[in-house]
Amino acid sequence: MDKPIAQAEPEIERCAGAADLYAEHAEAHLAAEPIGGLDAWVAYEPLGVVYAVTPWNFPFWQVLRFVIPALAAGNTVLLKHSPNVTGCALELEAVLRPASRPGR
Repeated sequence: MDKPIAQAEPEIERCAGAADLYAEHAEAHLAAEPIGGLDAWVAYEPLGVVYAVTPWNFPFWQVLRFVIPALAAGNTVLLKHSPNVTGCALELEAVLRPASRPGR
């Protein structure tokens, strides 16, 4: 997308930080929460398919900030990436496709 490397590297670092954060804390964030004094709890369950249309200006961050927590929660994601950054979309597909295989 012709973003200067000095701007692209921090975007990728932010994406890696988000992936690390969810890898470390997703299980705790999604754990059932008891409701005080009752025999009840709040449970977090997958919604199903989560759809996003992402802008072009942060082509990796705008996608991964939505994809990482959605997948961590057990959802399926469907993405309409911006046509201005097709190369970024293809790279994201290459990274994410192996995670979509059954049994992984």
